[in-house]
Amino acid sequence: MGGRWKTVDNEIAEARPDGTRVVRFQLEPDQIQDLAEKLPDLLHAAAGLELRLRLRVELGGDSAPPNDKLAEIQRLLEEISRDLRLR
Repeated sequence: MGGRWKTVDNEIAEARPDGTRVVRFQLEPDQIQDLAEKLPDLLHAAAGLELRLRLRVELGGDSAPPNDKLAEIQRLLEEISRDLRLR
């Protein structure tokens, strides 16, 4: 697998032998909103190709999140998908 590491903050880019291009990038909340707005255009541009978006959710800080916060965030995530759970 070829790739490059950290040429831009928060980015890991990769070109796989089969030609697949991958980028891992940490998005800020406003950038996720921008992505959601551009998703129809991305899907149209990628017509005939496999476009996959993967999500990683991290919740923490200086200590473990309080149970009430965890429960509320869990409820909101499950509104998106029942399979989207913090474990």
